[in-house]
Amino acid sequence: MYFKYDEKEINYLKSRDKKLAKVIEKVGFIKRKVDKDLFSSVVHHIIGQQISSKAQKTIWDRMENNLKKVNAEYIIKAGVDKIQSLSMTKRKAEYIIEFSENVINKKINLSKIKKMSDEDAIKKGLMILYKKNSMDKALFEKYRKKFSPYCSIASLYLWAIAGGVLIKMND
Repeated sequence: MYFKYDEKEINYLKSRDKKLAKVIEKVGFIKRKVDKDLFSSVVHHIIGQQISSKAQKTIWDRMENNLKKVNAEYIIKAGVDKIQSLSMTKRKAEYIIEFSENVINKKINLSKIKKMSDEDAIKKGLMILYKKNSMDKALFEKYRKKFSPYCSIASLYLWAIAGGVLIKMND
């Protein structure tokens, strides 16, 4: 199942923001699978931090092929060395194990996280796009309103920016 949107939403976002319009033109249509499992989604994003989208996909595919399931129990059972052997740093493997342990021990409540609003998450892509070192809630709210009612679609492009899809932004 893929996240659904079309030209109507794209044209709206392009009309609302010139910088985002340039990104949309460069990146094109993003075909994004919808992951209903928050745990595997978080692990997928941990894997993707500071690496290319292609490398993230390769490592994720290895994880899916080497573990019976990508869940907390199977990750803990595999251990740091096995997770690291899938082509990630030891520190990243440790983060994934620690996250898994915190889910098992209920220190992290995934159902609570699922209910978080966009206001609770400041997206790195916005800071890159607008060349900001930080972003407070007021500034985030300004952008959220600008992209509303298509914030989810805008976030696809912001995640692409944060993931390094664009090597250099041209003004």
